[in-house]
Amino acid sequence: MKFLFTRMLVIVLFALFASCKSSPAHLKILSNKDTRNDIIQTIAKDSMMSNEMIEAMMNSENGLRAMQQHQIMLANSHKSILNMLKTKPGLMQGMLLAMMESASQDSSMMSAMINIMKANLQMMQLMQSGTDNSSVNGMPPMTGMGH
Repeated sequence: MKFLFTRMLVIVLFALFASCKSSPAHLKILSNKDTRNDIIQTIAKDSMMSNEMIEAMMNSENGLRAMQQHQIMLANSHKSILNMLKTKPGLMQGMLLAMMESASQDSSMMSAMINIMKANLQMMQLMQSGTDNSSVNGMPPMTGMGH
């Protein structure tokens, strides 16, 4: 009886050890880079799955850290763009002119831009001074401000 018990214990321990050593099916699937990329693309294309992934990431320490790093990267990118616009006035003027040209063909866009300018006193003063047939910092006068 003791011999049978010992053998059963060895078999059970061996089975436990063997079961712990094998990796779960999902890890085997995810270890293949092509399969993993296909899964990621499938999740990204489906709005419900994307929301579930975002929720899972927000509940994960690694996911939160990745999102925070992404926010930092976006903030640094935003700062770089603003700095570039400050140091290259021609680029900013070109962008403003392109926006104004687009807005002149779209009344809802023009109204939205005017509301933004009204909310920013300095911008509004700059735009008003640019509507009196003179140029501001080399920019041609703005028209359509009485919209």
